[in-house]
Amino acid sequence: MKRILTIVVITITAMVCTNPAAAEPQRRPRIIIRPQTPNPPGPRGRYVDVDYPSPEKRAANLAEVLGLNEDQKNKVQAIFVEQDKQAFAIWSNEKMSADVRDKKLAEAREAASKQVRGLLTDEQKKKYDALAPPEKPSEKIRLEPDPKG
Repeated sequence: MKRILTIVVITITAMVCTNPAAAEPQRRPRIIIRPQTPNPPGPRGRYVDVDYPSPEKRAANLAEVLGLNEDQKNKVQAIFVEQDKQAFAIWSNEKMSADVRDKKLAEAREAASKQVRGLLTDEQKKKYDALAPPEKPSEKIRLEPDPKG
């Protein structure tokens, strides 16, 4: 009986001494917890992109990149505020089709871009033009009948 007890004690002691988990606590991987509630709905019941920068932030970012003076920054901010008002009015119109809405939004963006460009010096215009992404040709998906029938 003593012999069995001694073997059990030695076995348990050996297991505890050789177990790396007992020697040092293991770290658990980080768990990222996201909120379970959705963002508040915007106009027409759609969800608003919360991270969309305000006109003030957009003007400050442009001022930093282009080196605008305070007067230029204030004028750019006013242009962005007006652009946001136009975009909100376009999105609020429920009778407008998606194609027309996209066209009007693009026109509002283009008009704001031209107004901003009109405020800049020649050196700032070069930097501003370099910021614009290169235009891609529009690729439309053409649905054709299956030749195999």
